Amino acid sequence: MARTTFIAKQRPIQPRPDDGVARSCGYAQDNGQHEWEAFPHPFLKIDVNDNERTLSDLPRAVVELRMCAMSNEIREKERWWEKMQDPDILAKWTKEVEEQELSVDLTQRLSPQMINYVFQELEGYAALRDPRTGIQPACFERVWRSDTLVSPELRGRLLAAVALLESTSTPDWHPGSDGKVLDLVHPSLYPLVYGKTCSWDVDKQDLRPLDPPRPMEESDGSHLSQEFCWLPSDFSIAEDGTARLASSYINNVDPSTQAGKMLVPAIVSLVGIAVPLWEPVLGELRSPLSPMRLQQLGTDENYWEAKRYAAIQCIWKDKEPPYPEPEEEEYVDRDDEWFGQQVDQMDLPEALEAYDGALQSIVKEKVNLKGSTIQVIVKLANIVLTPEKPNYGGGTWHVEGMENEHIVSTFIYYYDEHNVTPSTLSFRTATNAPTPHCQDDTYCMERVYGIERGQSRVQPRGSVTTCQHRSLAFPNIYQHCVSPFKLADPSRPGHRKIVALFLVDPTLRIPSATDVPPQQMYMYEDVLLRGVDSEFGKALPAELRDIVAEKLRVDAAKMSREEAEDVRERFMAERTKAANGFEGAGTPLFAMQFNMCEH
Repeated sequence: MARTTFIAKQRPIQPRPDDGVARSCGYAQDNGQHEWEAFPHPFLKIDVNDNERTLSDLPRAVVELRMCAMSNEIREKERWWEKMQDPDILAKWTKEVEEQELSVDLTQRLSPQMINYVFQELEGYAALRDPRTGIQPACFERVWRSDTLVSPELRGRLLAAVALLESTSTPDWHPGSDGKVLDLVHPSLYPLVYGKTCSWDVDKQDLRPLDPPRPMEESDGSHLSQEFCWLPSDFSIAEDGTARLASSYINNVDPSTQAGKMLVPAIVSLVGIAVPLWEPVLGELRSPLSPMRLQQLGTDENYWEAKRYAAIQCIWKDKEPPYPEPEEEEYVDRDDEWFGQQVDQMDLPEALEAYDGALQSIVKEKVNLKGSTIQVIVKLANIVLTPEKPNYGGGTWHVEGMENEHIVSTFIYYYDEHNVTPSTLSFRTATNAPTPHCQDDTYCMERVYGIERGQSRVQPRGSVTTCQHRSLAFPNIYQHCVSPFKLADPSRPGHRKIVALFLVDPTLRIPSATDVPPQQMYMYEDVLLRGVDSEFGKALPAELRDIVAEKLRVDAAKMSREEAEDVRERFMAERTKAANGFEGAGTPLFAMQFNMCEH
């Protein structure tokens, strides 16, 4: 029976003064006690000299990942859950797959038993699909999608609000995008600036600058910014799943404009829509991954590290070659002879004989966000292509935010596209080191897991097509990357438009729009000095208006647009440096190398 995790309903407004983060809601277990246990994030502290697993998943064999890819391709078909019941269609699919596999390298080829397992497993995926919302597992565990979650009415409201915003605001092209990515709402503009941005202090009943946070106990602080943080808004989620904006504003959405008045309620509705996609993602982060789809064998008793992990059979029939002593002249010849014999008779991994219902374990732990207040960072962007700029080169592998934001999951809604070719969003994740079957067996490990000696222990987790109407949610411990696409008709312009909602760990709390007044100087100037309802402001001489504006800028830490763009430039430079380091030796989670004992 599945357990349910209820996120605590009461959340204090003020972050803890000791670290800037309040663990203000908990993880409820069946015994009614609360564990203040955060969800996993990609910035955990890992000893680079220690090969122990902490956050990382167990590696999956290449053939199992190809089984998952085959399953996902089938489940991308329209009404796949009905077609799988038709024996003629299943026979056609089986024949197509078997023919395609003939051109695949033997060590990665799907066997008939693997193909049969995938078709049997479709019953498990069909059972996990919600017919009402269309929510279903996507390409791999922890990734969920729906093509019918957002109603035509809500999409229409969003389109109307965005159209008005586009027509009434100055285009803000994302820096470094070559004029192809149009930022409509971006959290890097007017972010929280430590030491400058003021937050409401409940104890002192005053606005005070926020100090940089200290790293959490399980982090080494290498990806904790001492300068900036994205600013979320708080949303109350009712028991029926609808959302209400609990903060007074959404950062970078001007509520005084008609576009803002239309956009805010659309975003609030989307947050409510995102909740049933976030819940299974969070639930899977609390649950172990499903068992492997391959047969597993015991491991060498002498290889004690392997006993803790499930092991896939070794591809060699003889686990150890009859090596002579290394100094003997025949060493190389004997090694080559043994290797050649083994390659001709490899014992390759095989699927389980039948699907055993293992998929049901991925929803063993259920998370309920209803009746709680969550923090969400909002982003809206358009990728715009023209005949002069017809190609989008794709994104880079990345996770969202830094440790400051504590982002645990991303929701993306692809609400509009026109005249662009299909694109995908791909995922990969860090894994623990594969379990060698014998000393220095690099060939076997490369063929089974696709990881070479000295290579970062990162494995793909599949791709999802990013088509119009699709909603998608995935965990932030997965790196993701947008594939390249281009204009379908190069003579006409095209675009793809998205809304991205970044969920802050619901067991934590960071400073938000509830605590921080808007930092946009123009909002105060409009209201206090030039607003329609501000006759006092209109009557002020220019000299006094300048004095008031300066007080707002200096004492209240408000930013002009020019200052905000300068902050954004520094913000992005910091994040770019951190992202580049994420793949380097200083950041082990996604860069721990696979090394094997050679002695």
